[in-house]
Amino acid sequence: MEGKNAEIQNLQVEHAQTVQQFVTHSKNIQQRDVCIAQLVQENKNLERNLNKLNGECNRLQSIALTAQEGALRAMEQGGWAAKEDRVVRDELVKLQEGLRLWARKYSRSAVNSNMKSVSARQKDKVVEELKEYCVQTNWYSLLKRMPISSNKVPPIFVQALLTKDIFQNIFADPFFAFPETFDDPELPNRNEMRLLYHTMTRLNNEEAQTWRSQIIRVLSACPSGGKGLSIPDRLQRMASSHAEEIINGSVHIFLREPESETEVIKRNIDLCNLYHQAGELAWSLWAQRTVIVSHGQQSLHEFSSSSSLMAAHRLHHLDEDDKRLDGRKILLCTQPAVLAFGNEHGEHYDTSKVWAKAIVLIEGDA
Repeated sequence: MEGKNAEIQNLQVEHAQTVQQFVTHSKNIQQRDVCIAQLVQENKNLERNLNKLNGECNRLQSIALTAQEGALRAMEQGGWAAKEDRVVRDELVKLQEGLRLWARKYSRSAVNSNMKSVSARQKDKVVEELKEYCVQTNWYSLLKRMPISSNKVPPIFVQALLTKDIFQNIFADPFFAFPETFDDPELPNRNEMRLLYHTMTRLNNEEAQTWRSQIIRVLSACPSGGKGLSIPDRLQRMASSHAEEIINGSVHIFLREPESETEVIKRNIDLCNLYHQAGELAWSLWAQRTVIVSHGQQSLHEFSSSSSLMAAHRLHHLDEDDKRLDGRKILLCTQPAVLAFGNEHGEHYDTSKVWAKAIVLIEGDA
C-alpha cells in the first residue's frame, strides 16, 4: 500500500506540473495572438501609408514629366538661352549696389545718441541673425573691433541683413517662388519640390540639374495673371512679403524715422523693387543648369588681397596690390562670394567659377 500511495503522489505532482505547463503555454499562445494581431494592424497601416506615398509620388512625377516635355519643346524651338558670365556678374553688382544705396538712404546717421532707446538684447539679436555673415560675438565687443566710424555702422548692418536674407532665402533655393503650403492645387509646394530635387541629386546629380532647369524654364513661360503657375505674380508676392518682413524685423533699429507717410511708402516700394530684382535674377539663374552656391564669413576667416573669393569693403580704401590687411580677421560680409558649379551642358559639377567676390569688412583701421 505504501508503494501505491507513493506512486499516486508522484502522479499527482506530475499532473499538477502538467496543468501548470498547460496554463503557461496557454498564456504564451494568447500573448502571441495579441502580438500577431498588432503586427497585422501595423502591416495594414504601413500598406495604407505606402499607397498614399505612391499616389503622391505619381502626382509629382506626372507634374515633372509634363514640365519636362514642355521644356524640351521650348529648347527645340530655341526659345531660351543661358546668361553669359559677364552679364551675371554685372547684374549681381547692380543688385548689391542697389542694396547699398537703399541702406545708406534710409539708415540712421549713427549708433550712439540716436540709438539709446534700443536695448542691448535687440542689438545682440542683430549679431545672432547675421550668423555666418558676421563674427559670432556680442554687439558691443563687435562694435569695438569695427574699423569704421559710428555713422557708417547702421548702413553697413542694414546692407548685411538685406544681403543675407536675399542670398540665403532666394539665391540658395531653386524653388523659392513655389507656394510654402498647399495653397495652390496646380503647383507642388516648396518642401515637396526640395525633397524630390535632393533625392534626385543623390541618385544622379547631372540629370537632377537638367530636370530642375527644365522645370523652371517651363514655368517661366507661363503668362502673368494666370492661376497657379504664374511665376511673375509669385515673384511679386514674394518680393512684397520679404520687404515687409525685413523692415518689421531687426533691421528697423538701424532705420531712421521717416519724415512723412510718403517717404514710408517710397521706402517700402524701393525695397520691394530690390527684392523683385533679386527674385527675377535668381529665378533666371536657376533656370540654367549651373548650381549656385554662396559663401559668407563662415567660409572666409582671414583676409587675403590675392584671393579670388573676396575683396575688401570700399571703406578700407585698399588699393589693388595693397597687402597691409592680409591675414587679419574678417568681421562682416556685406556681400557673399557667389559661385557657379557645372556648365550649361550639365557637366563638370566638381568645378566652379566665381560670379561675385565676397565684400568683407576687416578687423583693423579702415
